[in-house]
Parts: sequence; C-alpha cells; structure tokens
Amino acid sequence: MSAVKLISSICAAGFAIATSAIAASANSLDALDLFETHQIVALGEHHGMTADDEWILGLLMDPRFIEGVDTVSIEFGAGTHQDTIDRYIRGETVSDEELQTMWSDGTHGPMGVSYSPFYETLAARIRAINLSERQDNPIGVILGDPGVDWEADPLAPAWMEGMRGRDAYWGRATLEATRNGDRILMIGGFGHFGRPDRAGMMAASEAQGYAAVVPLGPDGMMACGLDELWADEEYGAIVDVTERPEGQMDAGACFPGSMTFRNGQVAPAYEGVALVDLNALYVWLGNPENFPEGETFPPPTDPDLAARMQGRADQLGVQALPH
Repeated sequence: MSAVKLISSICAAGFAIATSAIAASANSLDALDLFETHQIVALGEHHGMTADDEWILGLLMDPRFIEGVDTVSIEFGAGTHQDTIDRYIRGETVSDEELQTMWSDGTHGPMGVSYSPFYETLAARIRAINLSERQDNPIGVILGDPGVDWEADPLAPAWMEGMRGRDAYWGRATLEATRNGDRILMIGGFGHFGRPDRAGMMAASEAQGYAAVVPLGPDGMMACGLDELWADEEYGAIVDVTERPEGQMDAGACFPGSMTFRNGQVAPAYEGVALVDLNALYVWLGNPENFPEGETFPPPTDPDLAARMQGRADQLGVQALPH
C-alpha cells in the first residue's frame, strides 16, 4: 500500500505543488485508503504544528481525495455563517470581510486560534478543486463551531454556552451529512477524537464505519520512545497500535500537555490510560527533531476587526493569542 507525501507552498499567484511518492512499510496504513472501509475518517491535528498541517493539506491533493471525498467537516468556522463557506467553495465572490467574520464569530475568535492560515488554506484549496475538477459535484465544507452572538448581553454566558456545546454541535452537523451517504473527512484538534469521543463518535453513530487518526507531538513522541520505535516508518504512515506492545504505554506520557478538570482540579487528561484506549491509529510525521511549529495565528488584516476581537477577549477575561 502506498502513501503519498505532497509538500505544498502557497504563493501570491496561487498554488505551487510538488509531489513525491513514497512507499510505506508493510506494517503501516494510508489515511485515504481508510475510506475503503469507513464512511468517516477523522484527522486530528496540533493547532500550530506545521508538520500536521502540511500532511493534511497534502492529502487534499491526492486523486483519491479529489475523486472520492464528498464533505470536509472542520472544527473552526462559525456555523452561523455556513452560507458564507457554501458560496465561497462554490467559487462565488465572497469578500475578505465576510471570510474574516466567518472565522472570528466562532467561540475561539477572541483567542485567535481560528485565524490559523491552515484553515484558510484548506478552504481555498477545496474551492480550487471544486472550480477545476469537481464543478458538477463540488466538495462540501461543514463549519463545526456553533458561533456566538457577540452582541448579546450578557456576553460571557452566551460564550460559555457555545463552548460547552461545541462538540455536540459539530457532531450533529456532521451527522446530517452521513445521512446523505457522504464520505466525510473530519479535521480538528486531536483532543476531539480521543476515546471516549464526543464529536467524532456522535457523527459516527449512523455512519458506515469511523476511523480516527491522531498525531503525536514531538515532546510526547520522544517521551514515549515512539520516535525510536517508529523510526523505520515512512512519513505520513498510519500506525495501528491495537496489536503492538506500545499500545499499552501510558498515554499520559505521550500527551504531556493535555489537561482536564478532574475532582475540581486541573489534572493530566490521559494519565493512566493505555495508548490504545485513547486511540488506535496514529500518524508518523518523521523525526520529532524536525517538527516545526508555525506562526499560524496572525491577527485579522482589518484593524477594526482586530480591535473588536481584542475587546471580546478583554470582556471575557481570556488572553488573546500573541501575534
């Protein structure tokens, strides 16, 4: 089975794409081949890690994706602006202001994470595919954030309600697409696809098969020793730990930065959980020493919008991501 690695760069005039085919090891899977047996394939990502972003964006240029995936369901983007993304990916004219508002009106708008160029590039790439190769059957995009009425008073309760309902909203929106028989690629932070899973498993309740692929960050990879165990795997290989000894590792060490509320206190989210019980499929993205973290959260280009988002962060008492 082959894995395809595509390294893509964005230039002012459009997309410059270089591809190279790499043979994967016999023990690994390929992400897009999972669609042969699963209606939903969920890809986790570390927000801000360029290696994750490049791998996922590369998959979008694979002929199997272009020909076979019907819908991409993403964590960010306010569902209240679903009509904006629908028009955009169909190739209609959509203003920069409309696109910025689509990202900024989500629950994470004040923190800036939804401004990641990864999501903007992903939407632009799907638009390009629809215009060039999928005009008759365009790939759809689902915005997975419920959005917030930022003019509501009081604002903080509305924001908290949106934050609590994010996974349920994303799951329900994706579920509707499964009922149409769509083959769906879900993309979002890896925490949304851990076990027990909310967004992914809700969407999978009526799907014909569901598979989640989770990346490991460089710190966790080295803490677990997986960088040495998987050194012979090829870039982009999917490793199934179900029957492998490392599946019994403590996932807490592999995800050292993941925290949760437990007994009223912040505690490591996966301490004492076997790696296989967190997730079965993991992606190998090469030597952790080469994992770059990108500057993926730039400020909005509109200074009035940037000031408005900072004001929302101040009102909520949260810290906007530094730009």
